[in-house]
Amino acid sequence: MTFDDKIEHWIAEFCKSNLPSVSRYLLHCLALHFHLRQGRCYQSIEELAAGCGLSKRTVIKHLRIVEDAGWIKVTFHGFTDQRWRRHSYALAFPETGNGRGAA
Repeated sequence: MTFDDKIEHWIAEFCKSNLPSVSRYLLHCLALHFHLRQGRCYQSIEELAAGCGLSKRTVIKHLRIVEDAGWIKVTFHGFTDQRWRRHSYALAFPETGNGRGAA
């Protein structure tokens, strides 16, 4: 399965999930920024907020929701002490029966 196929499947699945609509919208915004070769997204909270038309607080809240539901894996990119340190987001599929992740 190519990454294009995987991301299309991921989008189709989270659209059917019980996630709040803002969480699903945020996942759509993240999907626009995935690096096809790396399978990751490196947008900052500020860039996501501006690109989605949401507040930073809303982006942080819904990133936590989708991470807790298992739709993304969040790691850090860069060094801890560096100003340019960013979150790195990888798509994931939640385990079934996890509540918000299942349709």
